[in-house]
Amino acid sequence: MNKFKLMFAVFIVAAITGCSKAPGETPASAPATLSAEEQKTPTLAREAIISQEKYIPVSMGWVNQAQLATQVENMRALFWNGAPMDLEALADDFVPEYKDEKDTFRRSDLAKANKALLDVAYRNARKNPYFSVKFDKELGSIKKYDPVIKGFHVSPMSLGDGMSYQWSRPEGKGRNYNGFWGVRLLGADSFDYIPASEDEARKIEAALAQRRGGADTYNSAIIVYGRVVGYNKEEFEGDKTRRIALVRVDGMSFVDNKTNEVLLTADRKMLPKEIKFDSTIKADYFASATR
Repeated sequence: MNKFKLMFAVFIVAAITGCSKAPGETPASAPATLSAEEQKTPTLAREAIISQEKYIPVSMGWVNQAQLATQVENMRALFWNGAPMDLEALADDFVPEYKDEKDTFRRSDLAKANKALLDVAYRNARKNPYFSVKFDKELGSIKKYDPVIKGFHVSPMSLGDGMSYQWSRPEGKGRNYNGFWGVRLLGADSFDYIPASEDEARKIEAALAQRRGGADTYNSAIIVYGRVVGYNKEEFEGDKTRRIALVRVDGMSFVDNKTNEVLLTADRKMLPKEIKFDSTIKADYFASATR
């Protein structure tokens, strides 16, 4: 049997709030007068990348049996870092009996009976807002070295704020469908990677050349480093089994999807300064995130 098994299905879906902006798209002119809600919506600023071991890792790909329990725990934390306290939603995530109970009153009783446990679970899940999210699919596009810019044109594909990557939540004992946790990225934009020296440029180009064959582009896996800044309020309220965290992108590593060798890492200095996100993501989507 293959050592690695896909324990839960991973899906990418178009977000119900609309499609993401195309890389490099020129923003429309700002209105002369902003509404009160628009004025409250935060302008996101990237932070410096912290040391890798301080990020909580999650995978949007394959995990083996030994990694499964940690993956489930970390996906829960990813969502609850940005979401408000909701006792029954927490019970649905943390109390196994709640998933299988059909009686509305008994479900409410189970949530109340476990309130102390759920309060602790909520606090623990929100201790660390920094996550690294690995996408095993070949979503990173790295062009061959461009002597004009003295660097590499790099694009993360299908990672805009209009897409959700999702991980199946565990079923109850009755094997009832229990929906997904997921993530939407804010600021996963295209950029030019400019090496610090010719030696670094040569090293990257040599690594890319041996992988891309005769093509001009190498498609890599991606690890995104960032902070949870909110949750998708509409998906949370409209369907409590679909729990989507909003993660601000502070940096990205582009890696060989077979060997996990890091080919290049971009931080906030390389990425576009302005973080754009869909106008349907409102101020209150950010209000409950860990500060």
